[in-house]
Amino acid sequence: MDAVGPPKPKVLFEAEPFIPYMREADFDHRLKPVVEDCRSQVGFLPNAYKLYAWRPEIAEALWRLERDIMGDPSSTLDRFLKRKLAAVACAVNGCAYSAAHSCAVLKKPVVDGVESWGMSEQELQDVIIGDQVPASEVERVCFDYIRAASQDPPAVTDEIRAVRCTRACMSRSNPPCWAIRDMSISKFGGKHAAIGQGASRDPA
Repeated sequence: MDAVGPPKPKVLFEAEPFIPYMREADFDHRLKPVVEDCRSQVGFLPNAYKLYAWRPEIAEALWRLERDIMGDPSSTLDRFLKRKLAAVACAVNGCAYSAAHSCAVLKKPVVDGVESWGMSEQELQDVIIGDQVPASEVERVCFDYIRAASQDPPAVTDEIRAVRCTRACMSRSNPPCWAIRDMSISKFGGKHAAIGQGASRDPA
């Protein structure tokens, strides 16, 4: 499907969050593994978790969910593609915070052992606005699906959902539903951070 430019961000400035950040020194002891795991995965602690820290049981659950979505070894989609899909979903939805989070990870210079992809600003812009040439039919289907589902879920046509997914995924000997599942859950990739839209952006 034709790419549609993302809506204007709802937040165009940095401000103090409505819910104040909790200092890491004050985090519940249960969050120590979350903080360590998060830093080891993406190289920094997203600001959203400083908000979720007020409810450690929620912070734990959300981190496990994000980690499992992005790092699931049984997934049909690789981590790099998932992160790009997350960035597109956030941009299409106009979520400045979540888009900034995904883009920071994609632009982060490559560092061994940390999720970092070293994308240039131009490469990232091409992904967001839909000018990037997909590497495969699978990628094309993924981006079509994520844009349609993010703009208007009923806009996910039968062609995107069934015909093209079936053709692309069966070529990899994977059940079509797996690719649809993976694309759907990739929409999550950072959207849970929308609570921080009025907060400062994550460090790169």
